[in-house]
Amino acid sequence: MTYDGLVPANEAIARSLNVPAVKMLQEYGPAKFHYQLKQLGFKTFIKPTTHYGLSLILGGGEANLFEIASAYASMGRALMHYSNTQNKYATNSYHPLNYLYSENQEQEEIKQNLKSDVLKASSIWFTFNAMTELLRPQDYIGRMQFLSKNRVAWKTGTSFGFRDAWAVGLDAKYTVAVWVGNADGEGRPNLTDTSAAAPIMFNIFNILSQKKWFNKPSSDMIKIKVCKQSGYKASEICPEPILQECPSGSEKTKQCPFHKLIHLDETGQYRVNSNCYEVSKMKHVPWFVTSPAQEYFFKQHNLFYRSVPNYLPACESELSIRQLDIIYPREGFKVYIPIGENGKQGNCVFKATHKNSSTTLFWHLDGTYIGSTQKFHQLSLLPSVGQHTLVITDLEGENASCKFEVIGK
Repeated sequence: MTYDGLVPANEAIARSLNVPAVKMLQEYGPAKFHYQLKQLGFKTFIKPTTHYGLSLILGGGEANLFEIASAYASMGRALMHYSNTQNKYATNSYHPLNYLYSENQEQEEIKQNLKSDVLKASSIWFTFNAMTELLRPQDYIGRMQFLSKNRVAWKTGTSFGFRDAWAVGLDAKYTVAVWVGNADGEGRPNLTDTSAAAPIMFNIFNILSQKKWFNKPSSDMIKIKVCKQSGYKASEICPEPILQECPSGSEKTKQCPFHKLIHLDETGQYRVNSNCYEVSKMKHVPWFVTSPAQEYFFKQHNLFYRSVPNYLPACESELSIRQLDIIYPREGFKVYIPIGENGKQGNCVFKATHKNSSTTLFWHLDGTYIGSTQKFHQLSLLPSVGQHTLVITDLEGENASCKFEVIGK
């Protein structure tokens, strides 16, 4: 029930954050992702992509332990058998689990020929490394012993209603997948991934021998200058760019969209422009600029973040960066307001944010003035069922609006 706004990709993976995954799938395309899942060996996703929608990336499709273990093992093989010298992949890396008659059988199959494969080796490498950053279960007895000896990429999941719990982990030698649950599908309150499935998985890894980690697929990586603050490919104005290894092809991605060149007065305290200030006295400074809604969450978790300075009083008519934004509801939202524990209809809390923390905001719902807020821009409302338009205005005349719908039972 929390939201952090902008987060790095590896942190989103390690913390199993849902919103970044859904946003990414929305941009990438559910149909392409559905096809790739089938390439990874999932045969249980038999319905059309529209049936699953964006929930597909959060576990909205049925899968079994065999297929999940097969997919992770296949990705591990693809990375392990990637040829750094030839920049190619083993043809048989992706296949369902099977029993080998001898330890040499798989090695003989790999020697046949090499070609490109389903996923990039460097992408798998960075993903697996992010998956090693997950916090181990607090109630796992052998936790400290495990941390001191082993490196494992792992993920967990708990089904709706606590009907079963999952955990899967792998290194360059083993893939371990664990399912915990009742055969009849009955749920249990304590049947969660970290309390039930993950400890078993770690116990198994502690028993296994010859544990090792994957070799870095260096020939599938390039070094590019990256913005230290945003993680994007650095632009010409990004301060402190760092040279970082990235998957090949990353040089084609867009440059950092957050750093913008702003113009300050000679004291560095106020923004100015050429219409109100002498250009020779200006300071031109690269600044990390987010939208008002992004800033609302981002500055709560990042100490380096500084809000853009206000304009010099003589320049206030030349605003160029949005100051006001609506956090909730967003454009096109469908809102359901449930009945509270007291049996009465609850209220919906509307939220807005402004880059100037001391300003006053004026709220209008369907053309009717409903109140003003200062500092903490929240209003508790109970709109009627149907379509609504929310408009918020600040003291300078900037406004933000959105259309939303309140749905009934």
